Amino acid sequence: MDPDVSNGLRRLQDYTRQAAGQVKGLLDHNNLPTDLQLHRYMRELVKALGILLRGAPEGLRREVAKPFEGVWDFQDNSSLATPLKVEHLVFVLESLESLLLAGREVMGEVAVREINYDARRLIARTPLAKVRDLTLNAQLIRGVEVHFSMRLAEDRSHHIFAWWFRYGDRNVHETVLYWDEHFEYGDSDDMSDGEDEEDSAM
Repeated sequence: MDPDVSNGLRRLQDYTRQAAGQVKGLLDHNNLPTDLQLHRYMRELVKALGILLRGAPEGLRREVAKPFEGVWDFQDNSSLATPLKVEHLVFVLESLESLLLAGREVMGEVAVREINYDARRLIARTPLAKVRDLTLNAQLIRGVEVHFSMRLAEDRSHHIFAWWFRYGDRNVHETVLYWDEHFEYGDSDDMSDGEDEEDSAM
């Protein structure tokens, strides 16, 4: 890793640790911020993160911004129409801790999350009729072979898509629910294309 990136990442981790510790300390003493204080703190948090992320890889910037979606406008550093709550701040800080302080190599974690994100997008745009093509062979996503499978839930209310891959020394396995508007879910005995693909793709 580039020394500048490494040093910047270390500063980002230190700040996240400090910010999370400060908020947890206040909450442990039941010292809840006022609405004005909460907005001011969120604004200062985003401002500091923006400074620390200057020159950082795009993937890292994107992952740091994700927890703010639906909570705070990270790009413009401004509030949204949705009322800001203490729970939102706690969620943001816990998400940042999970990304930056979980003990895993951060850029490796970012890469895994980006692969998972692209896998979900690929699934979302794949119609049921094309599922078999997706599960027959591994798909190359960001230079990594990703395997897919799909099955119908036992109660036939939805499909379950799974994907797995290896990144470095990590074996990653994820699942997501899937619905197709043309498939008749429920008690029908009709089976879907790709329902048994999980066994054949393993």
